[in-house]
Amino acid sequence: MNQSKSSNSTANASIPSTRKSAYHRASSANPQANPPAPSLKSLKTSSPSTVTTSTTLTLSPLALTTASNQVSISWKSASTSISGDCSHVAKVVKFEADDPIASMQWILSFLLRDLSRLENQLPLFVLERLWDVTRSETERESGWSVVALSLNFFSYAAEKLDPQKSRDVQGKHLLDLLRSAFIPPELETKQRDLGKVGTPSHVIHNVSKLSRAGIEIRPIGNDSFLTVNFRCDVLEMPTITLDDFMSAFVANCVAYELSHKDCATFFTTYAMLLNCLVKSSRDVGYLIDNNVIENYFGTEADIMKFVNNLGKDVSFDISRCYLAELFNQVNNPWACGLMGRPKEQKG
Repeated sequence: MNQSKSSNSTANASIPSTRKSAYHRASSANPQANPPAPSLKSLKTSSPSTVTTSTTLTLSPLALTTASNQVSISWKSASTSISGDCSHVAKVVKFEADDPIASMQWILSFLLRDLSRLENQLPLFVLERLWDVTRSETERESGWSVVALSLNFFSYAAEKLDPQKSRDVQGKHLLDLLRSAFIPPELETKQRDLGKVGTPSHVIHNVSKLSRAGIEIRPIGNDSFLTVNFRCDVLEMPTITLDDFMSAFVANCVAYELSHKDCATFFTTYAMLLNCLVKSSRDVGYLIDNNVIENYFGTEADIMKFVNNLGKDVSFDISRCYLAELFNQVNNPWACGLMGRPKEQKG
């Protein structure tokens, strides 16, 4: 799946000064509110006899095994094979005060998006082992794990991500970990109960047609934007803050779910719901005006294009998604007993 493009210039990648997001709240928050996470670190290659530091290589990890306190990593390129003990190959080097990665504001937004890209993922056990062999005694005593560090770091961009509530979340890699943190347990239960739901006949109509049929769309307070409900004549949707990071994150989650057959399609289902609701800039304007979408992404036309691209060429089984019952209810609310009689057509 193609990654959504949010801006064409580097300047637009920086965080807007007027934005009411976690980027700004984090900088002004009480530093005592949460225990500080260990400082960012980078790994610097030393020069053992098995490594040629003057040669540029394109490497890919093939295997990682652990034994007692040692970790062995095997790498292979087209012409070179490198194998060694991680404790001898790498050492921890702290950032210097004027290091661009640590001092330039726009780097953070790029780093957050790059770490959530599907093509950039490493198995979580690799990160856990590297963290275990490189952290200091002080960091060991702090009790910070890779999961806690990752969720704490991503919470700067994802407003509704609560690291404390998600501390028991597990994942195969960083993207899966962050994705899992947005999936409430009740939605997983609903996914398992799909056999009790009748197969929907078709997808729902867009915002304009639903409005003419007497169905409203209202925001509700919820930690996860995936929790969508239909009660009486109201489609209830938690507010989603759509910005550079969230658009990239959702697109990568959809790509991840579609590339793993045993992966539940929560984000794909939500993306298809938005794709059904949005068919014009006017539909986007309605969702923004009703606080369903908090827009830091671009124009209404930009959001419409992004949403429609999310649902493009997606193989989607409505009967096997966690919103299957909602599709049934919205398509025929009178038969489900969720509305009074249909409005009489004028004319």
